[in-house]
Formats: sequence, C-alpha cells, structure tokens
Amino acid sequence: MLKNIVENIVDRRLLTEISVRDAYNRFYTKVMSPEDYQNAIQITQPDNDILLPETKWVIQCLQRDMNGNSGYLTQLRRKNKMGILDLWERLKMKKMIQGQEANINRFKSIPELKEYILDNFDINDILRRTPGEWSKAVNDAKNDIRKVYEDEMWLVIVPLSIEASCYWGNGTHWCTATRDEDENMFHNYFDDEDIFILINKQNKEKYQFHFSSDQFMDKTDTPIESPIFQTIGATNGLISYFQEYCEKEGYEDEFIDMIYDIIDIEQRGLTPIKLGENNYNLIDENNQIAFPNMVFTTPTKFNYEWTPVNFIKGGEVHHNIMNDKGEFLFSTLNISELGTPSGRYVYLRAEEYGVNYVNLEEGKLVSNEWFADGSDFSNNYKKNNSYAIVEDESGERNVLRGIDGKLAFSEWFDNVRYLEGMQQPYFIISKDNENGRPVFNIMNFEGEYCLPKWYDLISDAGAITGEVMMCKSEGKYDLIDISDKRILDTDLERVYILQNVGHIAYPFFEVMKNGKYNLLTLNHGYLLPEWVDKIRFGYQTMPYSRVGEELMIVTYDGKEYVPVQEDFRDPVTLKPYTINKTNENRIKENDLIYIIKETINKLK
Repeated sequence: MLKNIVENIVDRRLLTEISVRDAYNRFYTKVMSPEDYQNAIQITQPDNDILLPETKWVIQCLQRDMNGNSGYLTQLRRKNKMGILDLWERLKMKKMIQGQEANINRFKSIPELKEYILDNFDINDILRRTPGEWSKAVNDAKNDIRKVYEDEMWLVIVPLSIEASCYWGNGTHWCTATRDEDENMFHNYFDDEDIFILINKQNKEKYQFHFSSDQFMDKTDTPIESPIFQTIGATNGLISYFQEYCEKEGYEDEFIDMIYDIIDIEQRGLTPIKLGENNYNLIDENNQIAFPNMVFTTPTKFNYEWTPVNFIKGGEVHHNIMNDKGEFLFSTLNISELGTPSGRYVYLRAEEYGVNYVNLEEGKLVSNEWFADGSDFSNNYKKNNSYAIVEDESGERNVLRGIDGKLAFSEWFDNVRYLEGMQQPYFIISKDNENGRPVFNIMNFEGEYCLPKWYDLISDAGAITGEVMMCKSEGKYDLIDISDKRILDTDLERVYILQNVGHIAYPFFEVMKNGKYNLLTLNHGYLLPEWVDKIRFGYQTMPYSRVGEELMIVTYDGKEYVPVQEDFRDPVTLKPYTINKTNENRIKENDLIYIIKETINKLK
C-alpha cells in the first residue's frame, strides 16, 4: 500500500513539475518550433529548469496567437522588475490579488494581462517594498558605501544607495534615511553630489553634510550651529580631510564658514569672526587668523585704517586704537573706555585726561582739548558737519566740530540740544536769565545766534514740521522759522502738534486763542473759517476716494468740516455743511468732487 501512495505522489508531482526539456518533448513538439519555445523560456525563466506555470501560460498564449503575443515577449521581464510578469508576481506576493483573481489562466493573451494590470493598479503601489523587503534590503546594503575618512574618533562614509543611506542613517530624522520610498530624498541629493555621513565613534552622534545644497545637519535634521567643526568637536584630521575636499570641489567659502563663525563682511582684506565666548579675531585673505597672539573681547571691524579694539592682555581687558597691521596708536595713554565708531569718529575716555575723540581716517585725536564728558559723534550729516556735544567740569555744554576739532560756540551753556528736522545742524541752547529761569535760543554750526531774543520755550517741533519751531514768550505761543520770521500772526495761548490723525501723515496744529479752538497748517493757515468751542475727530469713507480710504473729518457744534488732501498731503479748507438727524444736508459726491477740484486749482 505504501508503494501505491508513493507512486501516486510522484505521478501528481510529475503533473505539476516537469523539466523544460521534457515538457517540450511531451507537449509542444508539434505546435511550436524549438527556436520559439527556447526564446519564450529564455525570456520568462532563464535560470530555472522546471517549467513554471506563468511560462506554461505564455506558451499557451503563443499557441493561440503567435503574431499577437510574440511582440510582447520582451516586456515580460525587466531588470528594473517592471516587466508584465514581474508586476503580476508582486501582485500575488503582496496579496493585492487573491483566489481566482490570481489565476493567470483567465487571461487569453499577454496584452490582456498587461491591460488588466495597468488599468486596475498603481505601478508605484505594486513596486513599493514591504517592511520585510525594506529590512532585508537595508541590512544587505551595509557595505554599499565608500569609506572616505576614519580616525580614532570619527568615521565618515558616503552611501552609494538609498538602502545604504537608510542603514547608516538609522536613528536620525534625515529625509535620506526614511524608509518611505515616496518621501526619501536620497537620489535628489546623491545624484548631484556625495552625501557625507559623519559618525562620532565615542558618543555615536551622527551628522550629515551636503555641500552643493549647503546643508549641514545633526541627527534631528537641524542645522549645526556655527562654527560647525567646533560645534561637533572635529579632530584636526577630519578638518584637514574636508579642507582638501572643499579645495578640490570649489567649496572654499563653505569651508571657512564651517571653521569660523563669520560675523561681518570683509573690510580692508580682513573678515571679523567669533571664536568663542568673548573671543573674537579676524581672518586675512588667505583665511588665516590675522592676529593669532591676540584675543579681542568685542568684534573688530576695519572700516578705516584705524579701529578701536578691546583685547585681553595680562588677564585684563585693555582698550586702544589699532591699524590693520596690528600697530597701536597710543603707547602711553591709559584708555579706560571706547565707544562704538560713528562714521570716522570714535569716543574715548582716558583716566588721566577725560574724554576726547579719534579720527579713524587720520589716526589722530580730534581735539587738542580734553573734556569731562561727551556724546558720541553725530552721523546725520556729511563728515564736514559731524559733531559731538561735550561737557566741561562744571557740567556746561558746547559743540565740538569734527572738521577742525574746534568748539562751535564761544561760550558754554547750561544745556545744548540738537534741533531735529533741520537740513543743517542747529542747536537749542539754554541758560538761566536774571530771575534764575531757563531761557532758550537757536545757534547754528558757526556759533551764531539765529533768534534776536530769548524765549521761555522752544519746542522740538522741527522734527515734525521741518525748519519751523514752536516758541513761547510771555505766555504766548508763536510759530517761527529759523530766521525768527513768524509763520502767522499767532499769539496763541495753547498749541498741540498733531500728526498721523486718520490718514493725514503731515503735521498740523490744534491751537487755542481767546478760549476758542482752530486747526492750523503751515501751508494754508487756519482750516476752519471760525473759531469753535471744541474740536473732535471722526472718520468717513468718501465715495470718490480709493477703496477703503478714510478721510479725517472735524466735527463741532453740529457742523462738519472735511479737510481734503490732494494725494493725502496738502490740506485745503471746505465750507461746513450742517449735519441733521436725517443727513439730508450731507455733502453730495459730485459737489464734493467739484469743490476739491476748484480748491486745488486755486492752490496751484
């Protein structure tokens, strides 16, 4: 009985497993030439001597219609695994088709099978690797790398495949190490240039460098803090390797950025860098430390031949003025404080002398005098008008001119303040009158009084209005220009400078006289034809204006005034229109347009 069972099993196997040669001899000699048969075998299963079911199906398709199927033979298998049979087998392996659906014999021709696959499935889904396939491929790719550098601390490799990139990038957040084929960006980078993976053999930290995209990332895919080599703790050997690589591939600038924390652009052939906390220096045109024997505590820049420096010597911070050759301007002067350069001038304080200034272009002190205190030099004007406000031992002030190092004023004042908004430097000066109260005047850069009398108050309105000041004398306000010319016969009791009210970006004034209020502009005088008890502001969208624009309106005593601006700059006065509850008398659009045009024509 056992013999019968064995013989039965053998007979069944022979029905399903038969050699390629035996199959031809038994079944196909009369229906297919040896050449056609062998061609089909070589295409569908070149490395298997047992006739496979898919191959048997192909032969049957050729039997049915040699001409209609033979042209598709070369499409059955592809090196990229995208042949028709390759895709069919993956569909079955991934169980994307099962049961009768997976029976290839239900298709009567090769083009019918091809059409079914393309119409019903996404090729990317078919080819996408399973987790198991990924794991195997990644593990197999361990050695698919090029090792470019190794020392006692560092290993640097270049992965040659996406699988190798995943293996060596394991544990990181790099897009080149993800096992999601749709998201992995390995080929986007590697096809352009080598990807370097750096592994610290001691602490197992990983870094990835890609020079053409200027990406230098840690394992969290965060840019490495500059300077890169210092941050990661690179050895000299590692730095030397990348230096050679960068010189060969044309990445010299990138290499410098990796070595140094560059904090400014090159100046006079020297580039300021940060080496550490309170540790600065410069590199020369050869990317070498310019002053290796010095440690600067603040960034050093050479806008001019000379520059202020703060450096450590003998464990203490020292201050001096240095040129780009490392020579100091002062050898005996004990400088206790240096300011920040303003233009070509810099403030300095010496313990034994006081305050002075250095001309960095010429490498000399600005003044032959020393002062108790002083401001930084102005940088608002051309160098011929540069100045600093200085102070003597008594606390009185004057103006030091940079052009000649002389004091602008023949006398010192209790206070000196720059008058904002002027085209040339003017100063508000003050002193006490015979009653011990401060009085004010204006003085120009040549030390000349601008006003014939002293005022109780001079405002900084010039910052808003240009060369116009608001002055107060004997309880009355005046608006005057720099030559003491009255802008209007004002004698005002109160003046408020208004700016940026609504969409009005120019200055105007709310003024009071005899207990009544008005609005005043420098170009057009009083805006309201009568003085009113109260002024308030509101807003109204005007139909003739650009969409969304609002014009400022003035409302008082049930009347409305619309100061209309041409291009929102110059105000003009319109007559008032009474506002009632129904708004029947509100100005109409066409009337308003006409009034605006007529007013503008008059102003021209």
